[in-house]
Parts: sequence; C-alpha cells; structure tokens
Amino acid sequence: MNNEEKNIEEQGAAPEANGGSWWAKLAIGAKAGIIAAAALIVIVPIVLVFALGGNSQGNGNEGENGGENGSVDEKITYTVTVKNEDGQPVKGAKVTFQTSGGTEMPWTTDANGVATYKSADTVKVKVTAIPSGYTYSKLEAVQTFDANGNLEVVLSKLDLPDWTIKVVDQDGNAIAGVQVQMCADVCLRPQTTDSEGCAVYVDYEGDYHAQLSYEKIEDLPEGYTVDRAIDAYYDFVDGVATITLTKI
Repeated sequence: MNNEEKNIEEQGAAPEANGGSWWAKLAIGAKAGIIAAAALIVIVPIVLVFALGGNSQGNGNEGENGGENGSVDEKITYTVTVKNEDGQPVKGAKVTFQTSGGTEMPWTTDANGVATYKSADTVKVKVTAIPSGYTYSKLEAVQTFDANGNLEVVLSKLDLPDWTIKVVDQDGNAIAGVQVQMCADVCLRPQTTDSEGCAVYVDYEGDYHAQLSYEKIEDLPEGYTVDRAIDAYYDFVDGVATITLTKI
C-alpha cells in the first residue's frame, strides 16, 4: 500500500471515529439528564412538604392559641348567681346577657340560682324579672362582671301576706284532696287541700280570689257537689277564702 492509499484509508476512518465519540457523548449527556430529572422529582416534593408543612403547622398553632392577631378568641364563662338575704339560691329569676357585639341572650336561673353564658366578647347583664316575694333595687339595670366573669345578685324578701283557701262541707267539716287555685289576672299553680282542708299560698301581693280547679262539677271528688258554678269566685276575707261543697 502506497502513501496515497494510506492517506485515503486514514481519512475514511476518521469520520467513523469522530462519529463514535459523538454518540458516546450524547449517551453520557442523556444519562446525566435522566439522573438530574430523577433528582428533581425526588427533591422538589420534599422541599415543598417542609416548606408548606411548616407554614401549615404554624398557622394551626396560631389558630388554636389565638395567634398574635387573635384569629380565634378564647371564650369566657360568665356566671350570674342569684340568692336571697339568707344566702339561699333563688330559682326562676330572669337575666339577659348583653354582648359588646349587640347580641342579647335571655336566661332563667336554675335550682342553684345560677345562669351562665359563654362568649368571646365583653359581656354585661341585667336582671329583668324576679320571683314573687322578692324585691331588687337594680332591676333592669345593666351590670358588669368581675375580672373572673362572676356576678352575685342578692334579692330582698318582701313582707307579703299568706293566702289560705279552705274547703269544707255543709257541716263545716274539712275536705282533703280538693284541687283549688288562687287567681288575679292569671291563676297561680293549683294546689290540693291538706288534711285540714287548706291550701296555702305564701308571700303573694295582689288582689286575688279563690276558685275550684275543675272544668266540670262531675270532676269533683266522689260524693261531693257544689251549689255554685264550677268556676265561681270566692273572696278572701282577712287572707282566708272558704269554699263549701255539698256532701251527697
């Protein structure tokens, strides 16, 4: 092989060698790209989890505890306790809680003389009604709670008369077990006469009359009737009203 043929052969082989080198570089580059993409797929979500998770947890704690901006305020339990001068609880007193936002919530004291209301607002209260037999100088006045959200209300007892309804037969004998009631504009809860034929309403002020608490004469205790209408009024004289039934 002469020099000219050698040169031609070497010139033909060079492109093949260069081409092989180019494909090798391309393969290496592609492999590097795949590895980089895989790394991004793994790393980016982890970064996002830490970034978003950390913020979410921070916001959650801020919301739970109120945060610096007070996004969730803590509710305070406001308690009104109503008693009489002897320290005994008074059931049935009516109070109205008033929030700084303008909300009004009426409540009635329970058997312990207590009414409670929970609110995140500043709350005041007023006593709007009290049971019969009591007086209160601050009725309907708006009052504030102490630093712990408590208010004690003390009612004064009125010196009111007692009212006795007595049921007898035509011979003046007491009749037990008769339902009677005391009425003015409305009737108070009916009571049943005791062994002495009496039912007593304690500490009531007003212009009352007595009545039998039946709709029909036939509803009277067995063996008795009445000469007047079943809903007739009986006047009190010195605090006593007498109803006479006729023994059959």
